[in-house]
Amino acid sequence: MPITVTTRSRSLVVGGPAEPPELYDLERDPGESTNVWAENVEEGARLFRDALAFLERCGAAEEHLEPRRESLRAVACG
Repeated sequence: MPITVTTRSRSLVVGGPAEPPELYDLERDPGESTNVWAENVEEGARLFRDALAFLERCGAAEEHLEPRRESLRAVACG
């Protein structure tokens, strides 16, 4: 099941390790039609890590966290 992290300027969609993350620039692309992850890996990875940290603080089950950690390791080396 994917999760979405949204800021005023970005939207990040994160699934499991078999699903590449999607990052959208909401200021230029409010309809979320162009995935800009490849051009913004560092920013996307930071949002990804922040989302995982939030879920951990909220006590999310490990079965939901580990696939996302694996996905983050696969796309952002950590």
